[in-house]
Amino acid sequence: MEIRDRQFYDLIARGLESNGISYQEYVDELFAEKYNAPDTPGFDWEPDMQDDFEFKQISATARVYTMATYVDFDSPGPVKHTEGFELGSDKMPRMKHEFNIDEAKIRLHMQAMQQFGIFSDRMAQSIENLLFESTDMLIGGNYNSLKYQRHQAVSKGQFDIIADNNPQGITGVSIDFHVPGKNRWEIPWWSKTGDPVADIDPLKDLKDKVTYIRQTNYNPVDHIEVNKITWDNFIMIPAVRQSLGYIKNPLVGGDQSAMQIGVSLLDEEMKMLIEKYVGAPITVIDSVSVVEKFDKKTRTVTTPTLQSFDENVFVFVPASRIGTIKAVTPIVINDPAARIAFYDGGRTVITQTFDAYNKVQKISSELTALCVPNVVKQMYYLTVKATK
Repeated sequence: MEIRDRQFYDLIARGLESNGISYQEYVDELFAEKYNAPDTPGFDWEPDMQDDFEFKQISATARVYTMATYVDFDSPGPVKHTEGFELGSDKMPRMKHEFNIDEAKIRLHMQAMQQFGIFSDRMAQSIENLLFESTDMLIGGNYNSLKYQRHQAVSKGQFDIIADNNPQGITGVSIDFHVPGKNRWEIPWWSKTGDPVADIDPLKDLKDKVTYIRQTNYNPVDHIEVNKITWDNFIMIPAVRQSLGYIKNPLVGGDQSAMQIGVSLLDEEMKMLIEKYVGAPITVIDSVSVVEKFDKKTRTVTTPTLQSFDENVFVFVPASRIGTIKAVTPIVINDPAARIAFYDGGRTVITQTFDAYNKVQKISSELTALCVPNVVKQMYYLTVKATK
């Protein structure tokens, strides 16, 4: 009599055995190139993981080559200041999600095996595809979460966990990264009615802010970041088009002619002219994040999208390196029935387990990490408000 125990229904084991590798080797081999690093510009992994959940935000400055100190011949030189003071501390959030290989999927593959009498190469490839897709969804989801963290930290100076971005988990958590209040400005460039606002000069406003940051506060402006929707609205402001006409052709004869030139410019040329006039590169962030949400009315799972980078704000960023991604060392309890693989240098743990009661094989991911900016004292925010 054929005994169909747990090993018989272990689809993942069959997929791995067809390649003769362990789950850790599988993850290392297939995902090392696809996910070389998180897409979090300006934030790299903190070299060391920490054992506790509390993180400390240490103030830093954009790298500056300060001059040497003149001293007496026999006097030692002063030690360079390399670390800033602590701005604050908070708890790092833990991210978890999982993928289930349920009874229906298991039976589908078993039926195919029974039909053909053997575990064919085609079946092995099908199971391997299932394993790849499930693991890929988990790692890719983690990296999208880190990207969203990064864009929220930069565009808001804080990270909020609310129902919109975490509909199936905890809410009401706000992590403040301590941007000084004096580093935030507001300006009315558009109206609630959509009508043009009179007597504004947005390009001059941006240029003046860059000059103020550099020449009055003596802070660097490496680049400016702005949401794509906000950027598209910005370049449609009539005053911006008119200014671009004058920048393109300083000898143009009057506002109407300047407007005609500005309207005729292509997006790429407009961006180049604005960057040259303002005096800083502009990075337009076109990024959306997707969450899963259960709709109680329709009793279905929906996938609403969120703008990763907040709208209506221009962020003056002091350096290409803005902070680090801090992570907590995961704790793994030895379970003979589980398959465990580590990723991101041991920061992410991917666990494959069995749920005997529900007849499910689970692949779950756990990552406790947070993008923490450390140059916030040199970051400046220009928020665009609508006139009343």
